[in-house]
Amino acid sequence: MKFKYRIIQRRIKNARVEIRPGEVRIIVPPGIDPEKIVEKYHRWINKKIIEMEALEEKIRYLKPSNRSEEEFRRKIKTIIAEAEEAIGVKVKKISFRRMKTRWGSCSTSGRISINRLAVVLPEHLLRYIVFHEVAHLKEMNHSKAFYELLSRYCPEHRSAAEELRTWWFFIRKSLD
Repeated sequence: MKFKYRIIQRRIKNARVEIRPGEVRIIVPPGIDPEKIVEKYHRWINKKIIEMEALEEKIRYLKPSNRSEEEFRRKIKTIIAEAEEAIGVKVKKISFRRMKTRWGSCSTSGRISINRLAVVLPEHLLRYIVFHEVAHLKEMNHSKAFYELLSRYCPEHRSAAEELRTWWFFIRKSLD
């Protein structure tokens, strides 16, 4: 498959490929031949373009929530209380911030951050994100034990994680 791409020269250490809705960017440092990067990553780029086209189709059917920021915060705090009780842990602090690459995070000190962009997500995905982060208070990595714990409270965690990819694409596209 042939594709169009834009070459961007920057003072960076390593070349990279960025694929965004409707655009492939080849970002290269001075002295690097961008055509070699295209040749090297041609198959990977094609695969990502096909994935993106499938996501374009899926996002047409999404129904974003129109809850307010305050409703969102209350909903998250309610779900966190439920997750704390179910898993048997205590969250030390909850924060809401806009994140570029994740829906949530959990620190070893017991602090959980939730991405403010999740405000548009349906409730079942908010529950998945919260239970995922709260489960990290017991299992700090993505080990087999972590997924066994998560499966007890979110048996649909695999499909939720996949659905979140579609929502991420939708949000990133609406922000660009």
